[in-house]
Amino acid sequence: MPQVCLFAANRTVFVLIVGLLNLPSALTMCDYDEFRFECNHSVCRLKSYCHFARNDPNHICLGVKKLRESWLQTGQLCDNCIEKGFRLINGKIYPPPR
Repeated sequence: MPQVCLFAANRTVFVLIVGLLNLPSALTMCDYDEFRFECNHSVCRLKSYCHFARNDPNHICLGVKKLRESWLQTGQLCDNCIEKGFRLINGKIYPPPR
């Protein structure tokens, strides 16, 4: 998911509008899940868009990214480590053969 850079003025206007409308925080935060692997790498994936990102044609969220859950992937390596040839055998991580 690409990161979007916003000007501080846009963020201030957004926060001001949210404050004036008394919107609950759930409407202003996109929810993410984190997946932690045996290789100590982690991946965050979008779980659900906030109200504003859902209604925006480009799904741009001006709010806070909220981590909902963190899941330990026991016995699994991340995709990058698997592509590089690392193996997990009996709880030990072995480098690719040379």
